[in-house]
Order: sequence, then structure tokens, then C-alpha cells
Amino acid sequence: MLNHTASRSYGSNSSVSDAAENLHRIRRDRDDMVHQSIFAGEHALAFVGVLLFSIVYFGRPEDWIPGAGMIPFAKIAGALATLGVLGDIARRSRFHFPKELLLLLLLFGQLCLALPFSTWKGGSFEIVINQFSKVVIITFVLVHATSTWARLRTLIFVHVLAVLAITLVSSFGAGHVETEGRLFGAVGGIFANPNDLALNLALVLPLCVVFLTVAQNTLVKTAWLAGLACIVYTVIATYSRSGFLSSLAAVGVSLWYFGIKQGRYALLVAVMLVATGLFAIAPGRFAARMHSIVDSSLDENGSFATRRDLLNRSVEAALKHPLVGGGPGQFAEVAGGWHVAHNSYTELAAEAGFPALLIFLLMLGYTFGLTGQLISGKSVDPEYRLAAAGLRASLVAFVIAAFFASYEYHFFPYLLLGYVSALRGFVIRERAQLQAEYGTATQPHVRCNSASNLLNAHEG
Repeated sequence: MLNHTASRSYGSNSSVSDAAENLHRIRRDRDDMVHQSIFAGEHALAFVGVLLFSIVYFGRPEDWIPGAGMIPFAKIAGALATLGVLGDIARRSRFHFPKELLLLLLLFGQLCLALPFSTWKGGSFEIVINQFSKVVIITFVLVHATSTWARLRTLIFVHVLAVLAITLVSSFGAGHVETEGRLFGAVGGIFANPNDLALNLALVLPLCVVFLTVAQNTLVKTAWLAGLACIVYTVIATYSRSGFLSSLAAVGVSLWYFGIKQGRYALLVAVMLVATGLFAIAPGRFAARMHSIVDSSLDENGSFATRRDLLNRSVEAALKHPLVGGGPGQFAEVAGGWHVAHNSYTELAAEAGFPALLIFLLMLGYTFGLTGQLISGKSVDPEYRLAAAGLRASLVAFVIAAFFASYEYHFFPYLLLGYVSALRGFVIRERAQLQAEYGTATQPHVRCNSASNLLNAHEG
């Protein structure tokens, strides 16, 4: 697999840079083979299921293709993914559960524990067993089946491309505008509501920057820059305050990692110019709505006061039922109204207890920490570090958006967890492969007994 030059570079005095270069060659050699058939090799059936699910979830063919709604694409994808991973488990004596997946299983367990205490057991059963269980399964299969960088890159590309397609159609085609001037998505589901549409855009914005950064062709770079401009324009058109704040955070983190830290000042200037130009032509109503974030007197429809009241109710409900909450999905019933809490954190505590909130926060924090380890790892492939930085920016965007909307049962945070976990898996496996190739010569620099050591190999 490796050439003789690579083999000779690993003497007893080899440096971390030598190890990194050989590691990158290992990855590129493997990637060349995987590119020839990304649907072949281990976990192929499970990966096909995950990829199909991603296409269905983000592409929403039932809203584009006549009659497609009659075909249960999501169930077919889920069945393929589940059958694939069950087959893999049957062929192995042991199966690895990374800590982030264990936290997700703990969260699911806490939701199940809260079921018998729900104010409406049937409604909570629908949320936990019929909906959230699918999120858990798909996330688990994603981490298991996305065993190569080419596969992860394909999943992220499909995700970004689908959201960009919805964005283009919503902004310049079939999207509709209500009386207040807010843009709604052209399709239903996770894109229909202006706030949900804006969140989707905020999450893929840093990933677009990753593709822009690694693109070699000028035309491709221009296309990605145009995609970023379309994202910013559409966020503005939604008039979404949560979308604006999460997008602002995503842009800030992206510019730090991809512009300032990498010394790509041309990229920094280009993104700033595009954003400034789009904000300059934004309607005055948009500016007034964003100003209402800090000045509630400018809130024309009273949503600020309503959400503040809902926040207080969610805190009260959480304190009233601190261990198991009032039942998953039952905040409206507990609070006496027809609204969600518009805060993922307090709503989760109100519906499933403070243990659920603690697990959720630990899961987000641990995933965030993994991205930091990948970014700072001295011998991690540069392309992996870029992907980790983009995922960290997306995670920051979600954490902020979750303060203003109820996304705790949605796929958004768990998808990011899956991406990061799969990415970390590549690093661990490639370190193990490197050590197997060169034996103890790599031991001072690359230790294979923990993820932390693997991600933070340093000169000895």
C-alpha cells in the first residue's frame, strides 16, 4: 500500500511530521480504492440505507415527485440500514460503542423511563418509540457504516446539496411569503417553517465553507461562494431571529478557523463582502425585527412576550417534575396551552426531567470536545481538521438555535454527533493501521490505547 520512500521514512528517530505524512498516504491510498466503489466493501448495505435516508430526509422527494408520497422511502432506507448493521453485528464477536453513542442511548433510556409518568401516554409513546427511536437507530448505523472518509464526505455533500437545492427553490421559485414578509420553504417537513428553514441553512453554512476551502477549481469555488450568498440571502428573507443569531455564530466560528487561523485572508474578505452586500440590501423590516432581539418594544406581534411566558412555564414544569418530567412531547398539555416551549433545553427538562437535560448537554459537550481534539491533533490529516472545524461551527449554530426552538427530538444534533463520531473513528483506525505497519517505531509518537492519545500525538 505504501511506497518504499514512505517505509524508509520511519526509522527510530522519525518525527511527528513523518508520521503524519505517512498517515496521509495511507488514507489517500485507501480513499483511492473506496472512490472506485463507495458502495462496496464492509458495511455496504448499511451505508446504502443511511445514504438513502439522508436523501429522503433532506431532499424530500414526496414534495417534488408526483406520487412519490405513496412510496415509503424513509421506511425502506431504515430497513436497509437496520438489516445491514444487524448482519455486521452477527458476523462479529464484539461491537464498539463510542461514548457519544452511549450518551445517546442513555437519553433514549431516560425518555423511555418517563413514558409511564406522562400526562398522555399515547402521545409520548408516539414521540419516543415511533419517532425518536428512528433517530437513535439511524445515528447508530451512520456511525457504524460510515467507515471511510469518502463515505462521510458523500453524506455531507448530499446533505449540503439537498439543502442548497431547497434554498434555491424557496428563494427564487416555489417558496411563499406571508403577510409579514417572511419567506417559507418550498417544501414541507423540516423546511416549511421560516425558523426551521433558517436553522437548516445555518447548519450547512460552515460545511459549504469547508467545500469552498478545499476546492481546487476556480469555477467550483465560485459555485460554492454563490451557494453561501444564497444561504445568507435566504436567512435574511426568513426574518428569523434565531436563524440570524445561529448563522452569525456559524459565520464567526468559520471565519476564525478557515480564515484567520489558516491565514486565508482572501476568503475572509470575500465572505465579509458578500455578507455586507446582502445585509445592505435587506429590507428595513428585517433590520427592525433583528433589533427587537435587544429591544422588545419593537416586537410588533408580541412574540417576545409570548415566548418569555412559555420559557417561564417550561422552567416551572421542570421544577414541578424534576426526575421524569410531564411526558415527552407533552409540554403543551402540562403548561396548559397549544405551544411548544421554543427552548430545547427547558422543554426537555419539563418533559423528561433534569436527567434528560443533563445527558443532552453532556452529549453536546462531548461532541464539541471531540471536534476540538480533531482540530488540534498534531498528526491529524489536514482535510479531517477542516471537516472537524466545519462541524464544530455547525454544532455552535445548533446550540444557539436550540435556545429559541424545540429541536430536542429532531435529527439535527444527532446527525452532527454521527458525523463527528465517524470522523473520529477514521483517525483511530488509521493510527492503528499505522502502528501495525511500522510496529514499535511509532510508539513514542502514536499510542493506540485511547482516543485522546490518538488525537493528540505529540513529539517525544
